[in-house]
Amino acid sequence: MRRHPVRKFVGLTVLYAAIILGIFVLQFKTESIISRNLGGMRLTLAQSETENNIMELRNQLQVSFKGIILSFDDKNPVLSLGKDGKEKNLKLASWDEKGELAADFFFNDGSVMTVSVSDRTPKAQFSVSAMLSDDTTALIVPYKTASNYLVEDTSEKSTVLSLKDDYTIFSAPLLQDGKVWLQKQSPVASLLAYNPVQSFSFEKVLSLPGADRSSYDTAVRALRSSVQSRVAQKLSGSEADRVTESEMIAYVAEMAAGGRFEEAINSAPETFVRGNSRTYLSAPYFARLVDMNRTLTTQTERYSSMVDGAITSGNASIFTIEGIEDYLIRIKRTSRGRSLLQAIASKQNFTPSLAQAASIIHVYEVLRRNDEAYAALLEPVIPSCLDAIRNACSLNDGVLDLTENGFPVTTQLSVQAGQALFIYGSLFADEGALSAGCLLVSQALSMPQNVEVRILSELYPLLVKNSYYPHMQLLGYYGTAPVWAWTCAQNVTYEIGEEDIVSIHIDFPQGLTQYLMLLGVPDFHAQIEIQQIPFRTDPRFETYNSSGYVYRSEEKALFLKSKHKSRNELVRLWCDPAVNFIKP
Repeated sequence: MRRHPVRKFVGLTVLYAAIILGIFVLQFKTESIISRNLGGMRLTLAQSETENNIMELRNQLQVSFKGIILSFDDKNPVLSLGKDGKEKNLKLASWDEKGELAADFFFNDGSVMTVSVSDRTPKAQFSVSAMLSDDTTALIVPYKTASNYLVEDTSEKSTVLSLKDDYTIFSAPLLQDGKVWLQKQSPVASLLAYNPVQSFSFEKVLSLPGADRSSYDTAVRALRSSVQSRVAQKLSGSEADRVTESEMIAYVAEMAAGGRFEEAINSAPETFVRGNSRTYLSAPYFARLVDMNRTLTTQTERYSSMVDGAITSGNASIFTIEGIEDYLIRIKRTSRGRSLLQAIASKQNFTPSLAQAASIIHVYEVLRRNDEAYAALLEPVIPSCLDAIRNACSLNDGVLDLTENGFPVTTQLSVQAGQALFIYGSLFADEGALSAGCLLVSQALSMPQNVEVRILSELYPLLVKNSYYPHMQLLGYYGTAPVWAWTCAQNVTYEIGEEDIVSIHIDFPQGLTQYLMLLGVPDFHAQIEIQQIPFRTDPRFETYNSSGYVYRSEEKALFLKSKHKSRNELVRLWCDPAVNFIKP
């Protein structure tokens, strides 16, 4: 061999070439790349041949559009977040083109991710959305930015990119650690054109029709009228058994404001009054106080658990929960209430969703009416909430549009955001915010007949100040423990006099009957006077044509039927001595 080095070199070269070519041919035979151009969006997948000669998708995908690249594989997979808070690796099971501009990707847990572009023009919008499986609360998709794009600005909800003079903004429910979070309640991310120079200001709407207090008041009156007439129509027809609790409550409250309380009460279907769809919310009208208290107890426990979770996580979504403002007032003398407000207020670069921003401003206003110092704990994030609403606004041909992640928001969220601006403008004398709030509300409710009556009834307590609507009234604190009423009375007061006798005054129209839940009341050992007459407890007290009560000492709960012989009824209790009572 030493005599023939050239022959050896040639032989080895041929051998290595054959091996390399064989590997290449084998790989080409068993693996292939799938590429698609859908508008300006490019998809790249991979598949390989199984032992049964069947081509099977690999867990590998890249979706690119302008400066955003969604990309995952086995080393950096798509994750699902379960209801238990645990993350799970997902695998791509199949995919399907949806026409020429969209595609669906199916994962092994049943979740589906859809990518699409709006059109084929240079101004096309890109979106990625998710339909999550029942056990999944979020789909977490890896992403990155293209190397030729500059990142101009970034936050936990958006990234602004630029290529020369072309700016885009990629927005999502959450962008964190190179991942796009598509959440159950907000499952869409989008890439839109962005103009860094032009920004919306509330002052732009000052002179527009509908941006005044008169238009706002007209819209609220229209809502009230529509709720009353449409629920009445529902109750008198074949849909009476389908009336919801929110519809029935708003209807009774509005009828009561017009002096027709008994008529409204008597119109309620028996299936509703005695049915299982009711909760404590309607108890002041339709009794069953002891039964309804179970739903109140469950809701209170839910609030407590959510507050504990939000203190740890700093999740601002807790403010979107109905009634959370009342619970925060009840716990304000404990450290938990303040800890929650401080946990939210201390968040860095806080960028709330539109619903969170509107709800935080609403909660702030309710807390401020009760205790300005307590509400002040939330003030650091109020500017961020205002910015979140402002950034969602755009003015188009005299119409104030509200969008989130590139999509128009619902009528309900538009009204909530408008009411938040109305509140902010009223509190801080901001004429621009006030006008924008009036315009959003008047636009959304310009034709209330086109809005579901269920939605109108849910918006009713947000927009209408009506004390006949069931509400929480704080009566005081024994130390840190609140005493409070769930009532539809015009006013309830709680005073401790000589010999520790508690006097409860209830303001409600003479001749009418209402039902109260009084929580946090110390044991009075059955020593009670109603209308200056000693009363005995009776589990059937709600069925008699008179006032009556039941008391649960273990819950410190007094359930009271108040049949008013006068507008201001007096209930007196001979409670256990208390030295730590604090008025609200």
